[in-house]
Amino acid sequence: MSADLRGVRGFFQRLLAERTQQEIEQGLTPTLEDFPPSVPWRDTPGTISPEEVDRRWDILDVGMSVRHQLIDAMTREQMNSYGKNIENFIGTVKLPIGLAGPLRVRGLFANGDFYVPLATSEAALVASYSRGAQAITKAGGCTAAMIWEGVTRAPVFVFNNLVEIGKFMAWASEHADTFKGIAASTTRHGRLIRTCFNVEGNHIYLIFEFITGDASGQNMVTIATDAVCR
Repeated sequence: MSADLRGVRGFFQRLLAERTQQEIEQGLTPTLEDFPPSVPWRDTPGTISPEEVDRRWDILDVGMSVRHQLIDAMTREQMNSYGKNIENFIGTVKLPIGLAGPLRVRGLFANGDFYVPLATSEAALVASYSRGAQAITKAGGCTAAMIWEGVTRAPVFVFNNLVEIGKFMAWASEHADTFKGIAASTTRHGRLIRTCFNVEGNHIYLIFEFITGDASGQNMVTIATDAVCR
């Protein structure tokens, strides 16, 4: 984002009023000494070890009261259920939850009146959502129809000229089923359904289109695409 001249001048005036130029440069200079300990990460993939959780807490300069708030008895009991969702686990936090609605949906699949729980600490957010949902409901509901779903990734390949791009396109088009098999080997839930081409100069993008079941699938399709490219 650009900054105008007046804003830049004001920023530097405020900055130099608090410290010298030498202090600023020193604070911005990278240092290669006195590294703090790295966060321990030895959990078996898909599991969380209580011993490793305690080791991570041991490197933090906080009191036991903070630890007990984030790693309470229920969290310790259920921590292994988070094993596939987070790394370097140290605990859980609670957020206030508000209820918005009702929201009337008239769709091909979702059809009915819904109340929506929202976890947030932003004041007025739930109230705004709730007013909007109620207005939509009193107007008869929102109509929704999904005609297509998919998640795409578009790796780019660079060649010297159009002839090389043409040869690559011919090769890739003959291996579309191979690409699908490689992608399928990385996930049980996602599926590569289509490969498209987009040429820009000496660049060609392979546009891989996936369906990912009930998941958003952002990591899923990235991993699958990486496997295909390799």
